[in-house]
Parts: sequence; C-alpha cells; structure tokens
Amino acid sequence: MYRPSSLGLEHCGCWYHSPSQQAPKVYLPQVDLKIHSTILATTSRTTLSQTFVNPTDKGIKDASYTFPLYDGVSIVSFKCEIGDRVIHGVVKEREQARTEYVAALSKGESAALLEQSVAASDTFTTSIGNVPAESKVVVHISYLGELQHDAQADGVRFTVPTAICPRYGQTAGVPKLQSHVSGQIEMTVDVKVENNSAIRRLHSPSHTLEVSLGRISTDPEDFYQANKASAIWKLPSQGSQRGSISLDKDFVLIVKAKDQEAPFAFLETHPNIANQRAIMASLVPKFTIPSNNPEVIFIIDRSGSMEDKIPTLRSALKVFLKSLPVGVKFNICSFGSTYSLMWKKSKTYDGSSLKEALEFADTVAADFGGTEMLAPVQASVENRFKDLDLDVLLLTDGEIWNQEELFTYINDAVSKHPVRFFSLGIGDAASHSLIQGIARAGEGFAQSVGTNEELDKKVVRMLKGALTPHIKNYTLEVEYEKEGDIHAENDDFEMAEKSDDHPSDPSPLSPVQEPMNVKSDPTSQKQQHTISLFDESFKETDIEVTKTLPTIPIPKILQAPYKIPGLFPFNRTNVYLLFTSENADRPKSVVLKGTSKHGPLSLKIPVEDVGENTTIHQLAARKITLDLEEGRGWVFHAKDPEGKIFVDQHESQKEDIAKREAVRLGIKYQIAGKWCSFVAVEGSQHDTVDLTSKEKVLSQPPQEQIVESYAASSFHPMGYMPHSTSGRSLFRSAPMASAPRGRMAKRCLPSYGGGSLQIRECSDRGRSSSSEGASLFGIAAPAASGNEFATSAAPAYNSASFSQPLVAPYMTCDLDSPGRSGFTGESTSGVESTLDPPYRELILRQAFDGSWEWKEETLKILGVSSDTLEKDVDWPRLLGIGQESIDKQDQNVRAMMITLAAVAYLNKKWQDYRETWELVTEKAMNWVNGKLATMGGKALPSQEMVVDYFQWDK
Repeated sequence: MYRPSSLGLEHCGCWYHSPSQQAPKVYLPQVDLKIHSTILATTSRTTLSQTFVNPTDKGIKDASYTFPLYDGVSIVSFKCEIGDRVIHGVVKEREQARTEYVAALSKGESAALLEQSVAASDTFTTSIGNVPAESKVVVHISYLGELQHDAQADGVRFTVPTAICPRYGQTAGVPKLQSHVSGQIEMTVDVKVENNSAIRRLHSPSHTLEVSLGRISTDPEDFYQANKASAIWKLPSQGSQRGSISLDKDFVLIVKAKDQEAPFAFLETHPNIANQRAIMASLVPKFTIPSNNPEVIFIIDRSGSMEDKIPTLRSALKVFLKSLPVGVKFNICSFGSTYSLMWKKSKTYDGSSLKEALEFADTVAADFGGTEMLAPVQASVENRFKDLDLDVLLLTDGEIWNQEELFTYINDAVSKHPVRFFSLGIGDAASHSLIQGIARAGEGFAQSVGTNEELDKKVVRMLKGALTPHIKNYTLEVEYEKEGDIHAENDDFEMAEKSDDHPSDPSPLSPVQEPMNVKSDPTSQKQQHTISLFDESFKETDIEVTKTLPTIPIPKILQAPYKIPGLFPFNRTNVYLLFTSENADRPKSVVLKGTSKHGPLSLKIPVEDVGENTTIHQLAARKITLDLEEGRGWVFHAKDPEGKIFVDQHESQKEDIAKREAVRLGIKYQIAGKWCSFVAVEGSQHDTVDLTSKEKVLSQPPQEQIVESYAASSFHPMGYMPHSTSGRSLFRSAPMASAPRGRMAKRCLPSYGGGSLQIRECSDRGRSSSSEGASLFGIAAPAASGNEFATSAAPAYNSASFSQPLVAPYMTCDLDSPGRSGFTGESTSGVESTLDPPYRELILRQAFDGSWEWKEETLKILGVSSDTLEKDVDWPRLLGIGQESIDKQDQNVRAMMITLAAVAYLNKKWQDYRETWELVTEKAMNWVNGKLATMGGKALPSQEMVVDYFQWDK
C-alpha cells in the first residue's frame, strides 16, 4: 500500500517539468502564506492564500501544486491570480473540468484546476497553466470543516495540515529556485461562541501563539467580550537566503468554551435555491449503560516511520493495558511490511497475560519495515472469537496510500460481523483521511496526538468507547409543526432513515410507493432488417460506448452519514439532513433514538431556524458525497419492490451510480470531491449551474424505477428538552468567499443540575438495571432503588488528613473548574514535562484485578505513612464490617484499604485527569466490593463516599 513513487506526490509545493534541468521537477519558491480561519461553535471556515513566484525569464506552461487539507472539509471557493489576471473556479465533473483546463492551456490562456487525490481524500492538487515570466501566482482556497472533539482537552480541535512529505513519501534533494521576494507565513484564527457562553481555554500544542482573549483580530485593542478570542502565529521568510517558506508539522489549536458540549439542531434555508433547506444536528452524548465484555485487539504500527514516535506508542499501549477490565479477551498485533500477533488467539485478561503484555510493550520498536495495513486488519477480524463482539484499536502515524482498499474491507467487515474500529493518529503529520476514514468505516471514532501532547485521556476514552455495547439501530426522526397549531400534541414525525434490519409498514406519512416499471427496450419491438456484412457506404468511425445508467428516485430527505454510527459518551457526533424543495413542512425538532439490551435511548433536540445561508448545505452535501466516495450512502441501500438491493442487481454500474449522485450534489452546491473539481479558465463564461431545478430522478431518462430507500412513520410525541431563549446566530449571513461574519443562532442549551454535567462513577452493584429509557445527553435511567448516594452526602465519621506536595508541572488550571486545587497556569506553547506524574506511576503499580499492594512505594506516592493509614482511618465503618472481623495485619484487608486510599487520592488530587484514571478506579471498586461480599460486608456505593474518609490537604 505504500507506493509513493507511482503516485508522483513525494513532495509538497508548486513544481513544473523543465527539459533543461537534470531533475524531473523544479520547484517554485513559496514566498507568502496567509491563513485566516473563523471558528464558529463546532465548525470552521478557512481562507488559504499561498503565493508562489516564477523568478525565471521564461513562462511556465503547466505547474502543479500539491497540498493537504483536513479530511472531510468542503472546498467552497477557488480563485487564482496569475500575473495580472484573476480567474474564478466553478465546480464541474472531474473529467469535464480537466478537459476544459487542457483546452485552455492549448489556447495559451490562463487557467487553473483543483482536484482531490484519488488515493487520499485529504490531499489536493492545483494545476496552474500559462504562468508568465517573472510573475506571481496567488492561489485562494476557502473551505468549511467540522471540528473534532479533543478528548484530552475536552474541547474542539482545529487542524491545518501542513506536511505532505513525511505523511506519504520520502523527501529527496530536488532543485528549488531562489527568490529575492520576502514574505511570511501568517496564520490567524478567530474564535466566536454564542453570547451567553465564554471561551475558557485557547492553546496550541504544536506552535507558540500570540493569544488575545476577549476580541478577534478585527476588533479594536480595547474591546473585550468573553465569547471571542483570537490566535496569531507568524514566521518571516529569509528572502534569497532560503528562497521559500514552509511549515514542518500540522498547526493545531484547541478551544474550550462554556457549554460547548450542549446539543443543538440548526435549520438553514438556501438563499439561491427555492425552498431548499438543511438541518445540522450536533451532540456530545452523555449517558451511562453497563460496559460490554468484548474481545479487544490493539493493532500497532511498527514501521520505520514510527521510530521517533515509539515512546508515545509504548505509553499509549501501557495505559490501554492497565485500564482493561478483568476477564476480557485481548491481543496485540504489530505490523509494518509484515504483521505478527502476540498470541495465536486472544487471551483472557489476568495477572499473567497482563505481565506478558507489559513486558512486550517495553520491547516495541520501529523494526517492521514499510507500512502494509490491510493484512493485519484482515488477520485480526478473521482470527476473532466468533461468539464475541470485536473492538479493534489501531495506532498509527498514517503513512500509507491506497486507503480505499482498506476502507472497503472495513466497511464489509462491519456490515457482516459485530466489529468496530477506533483509530489513534500519532505524530504531527498523521494522515487525517486515514484515521478518520478508518473510524467512519469502522463505526468508531478517531483521535490524534501530536508531539508534546498528553495522550492519557484520549487513550482511555477510546477504550471506554470500545467497551460501550454495540448499538447499530440509531434512527433520526423529524417532528414537524402542524399548520395553525404549533403546540399540537400529535405532531407529525418522519424518519430520515430507515434501518434495513427493521422494515416499517406504510403509514399515512410514508411516500406513495409505486411498483417498479421496467420498460421494454423499444428496439426489440421494431421489425429487424438484415444487416449486410459488406456495406460499400460504410465509413470507419471512433468507437463509442454509450453508458445508460438506471434511474433512482431521490428521497425527500438525504441524511449524512446515511447510517448513524455508534454514539459514544463525550465524543461529538454531527448528523445532517438535506430536504428536497418539495417538502414545505416546518421542522420543529429532531429525535434521535436507539435501543440497547438495557433499555431504549432517546434524545429530542429542538430545531432553531438560523435563516438563509449556504454553510450547512455545503457541509451536508460534502458529508453525503464522502459517504458515496467510500462505498456507503443511500444509493447503496435503495431497494426495489421485491426488497432487493438495487445496485446489487447492477454490480458493474454500482460505482457509476454513486458517482452520478455525488456529481449532482457537487455541482448543485459547488463543492469539490473525488468526482468533482474546480476549474478556472480565463475569459470564459462557465455554463450556468441550474440551482433552481427540482430534480426528482438522477440524470438519465427513466429506464428502471425503484421505490425510495427510506420510509416515514408515525410516533408518539416525547418529552421536550428544555432550552434557553438567549444567544446570537453565528451561522447567519456568513459570506461564501471570505472569513464569515454575522451571528450564529442561539443554541438550544439544556440546563441539568446547576451546570455540572459530570456523571459520577459508582459500583455496578449500586446501579440500576432498569429498562427505563435513558437520555443520550446527561440523564441516566432512574434507579430502581435508593442505593445511589448523592455527591453532597457526607457522613460524620472520623477522617484522616494527609498532605503531600504536588508536582506542579503536570497540571494546568482550568478556568471553568472552581473549587479544584490550584496549579500552575498553562503555557500557550503546550510543551509538557516528560517525567511521569504521580497519578501515572500509581496506575502502573495497580494489579490486573484492580487492587494495590500495601507497599512503601505506593504509600510514598499517596503521601501517607503506614501508621497514619492504620490509626487515622475508621476501617470497620469504611468497610461496613464489625471491629471483631478486622485484622489490620491481614494482607487482603490491607490491600483493600490501600486500594480505597488510592481511589480517594486520585479523586481528590487528580480530578482534572479523571478521564485518564476512571476505568482504573472503577476496576478497583469492583475488586473491593467483590472482597467485601466474601466477608459479609456491604458494597460501597460510590467513589465519592470513599473520598470522605481520606482528607488530603488541598
């Protein structure tokens, strides 16, 4: 899979072929790079302007410029300045766009072409034609993107990829022209959230920034508003000394704001297409259901490119291993040019297997050669236990091409088996298209960790996701307002997607399903005449292949992703709906539903109208086309009246049908992709794109017709989510070709329990097994009994007071965490100490079953003496057993007490790192409660109750 030489994309930059040079490529110097991004809640709009110069006295007929963008972005504007000429791009079908570009070159006209790589969806190439001698070329690209949720910072993560060479190929010495033009790299990021929110934290783990809190770059210096911030980074070029400017790693910015995790649904109306609307629904789920007991396989990249990332890989692997629950099956698969499983078959997690795995982790090195990822993925799936769910956690720096083959296999495996894939990109130049593509195809989620970034929280969150039960039947329904009575009790519901596993009966709201009419071939009805084998009037012509594709009626609602992936606590999920122009009903709310063996899951989100704009439409269209490009989407699930998948009956035309739909959306909403490109030609009036036509079928005249691939059903109304009535619209009136201005609609922000949405952990024994519905956002199913302890309940028993100096460099002060211990302020550079903090040392000392041994090394980490722990803590009351049953010299009892002391220590001293150790403490509580059960004691209901017995000084 690692074949950069065949792709010709070994280098990043603007180059051309020169017959007079020995090397095949000559690179033009890049003298200026300006990036302006505006982050609006969970989305971003970026304008990228790059300036190259041709310092020679000869014109260049055809130059190419290869560059990365974040995976899944929607390129919505393309403009080139070539010398004194300015040309604007229009989206057209890929081959048509290239044909127009080549035609312009042959005429000597200025032209430009922007194409996505067929090998990696996050890599693009711009071709620039007829560049005059001693002139500048300025490329302007505007794109929209979703922001990923960063588990470590619990905020949104904004990335500007800047490195192609380390990611996909090997850098070699190539000639680079020198320039005497001085410029600089300038990156400006403006951040805005709604008025009733506030930006809590803004920092970059990759670059040192100039940060301004309270204002964006266009505001006066004395302006301050808590919902605004900006970050600026600059690097001047050296003129003739260097000849070019460049970046060596991705630029990363992390934003944390108040109420950032609250769910919302925005309704947008297109300004140019009559009655065209779209919805964006977004949430960071918060719900609690019992963990699954799957088989877990770690696939780790040990190729040569991982050499400088091996310490990070080892650290991540150890955190994974120490956090696994007792009894699960697990294995480790190493890969490079070949692959190797640690065991032939996964082993049960116990003391001996953990010891063997930790010893193996210490030997991990970058000694497996190249990067072949498909074979180890296939081996892990095929070697699994057939009676268990399989969760695969893949750790890589993402240095491969030919990703489509890998995604196709994962798509197929997930559709046929109870398998999920999670991915962790390691390093500053990990391929976002690879790690995000694996997560999309594998119905998991992806995270990234760069140099100097903490990874513990991300690793534990991924493992928690892997331990979440497999739920595959999520559906999204739209509730409409009834005319004249917007508060009616029986509002209409319509499913945006129907699960293939649960066909629904036609309802009054379902579209009329007409039988498929397969028309006979008209030529077969005509009387056929004899064709002469020697026709004197015959003239040889070019061979033409006419490809007629069957038609598929377009659903009234297009959903992306077509199949809602698994929802994982604290991991953001966005779902888009594109309505056809015939649908005039007004959406009132969207309802997300799922079922698990523990009960139904549901969340109703009110829909907020944000007025006219194109942002949500273009994000939605790109999400739909990305589904189609990766072999998913509605056209692959459409069925005929007999219930057969339509494209399966047209196997040879499956990709062509998907391409046709992607091209339709790309041209209609002017977004680039695998099958659509931007083309800009000098002095040419591009064909006007008809945005007002009401398309009912795709492209070709009717040959075959099938029923639509969705169904609508009626449901009883559900409890409505409370929401705020304040806030401003950040999505309204954002111009397409520049950094957005205007306001975003008020979010529908629920308020639960005075603002704290942290779900408290407690023993499984204290949890309810009720089948009552659980909200997907922060409200757990009601307990069947009164076993749960309130966090404020503090019994008046004796407590011990311990003190220990904390090591300040490991902590950062979180502005929205009042009452926590005070630590040093964070640095905007994001550079962390390389020493292991005490909490990590404590985790490494935990036994596989969750216990700690009463040892001096452990007591030292806890900052408590053996005498203090024996004398100042009420052992009988804490353990819930009589004084006569307590033997303070018994090793089991001592292990129980130091284990509870460790639980209290982590809760008290390292609350900011809770997501790193919460699986560890949960395992500890389960072990203690298991021991108490054998001693006749009562199970401890919560970690918070334990904390009150151990009072460390803050």
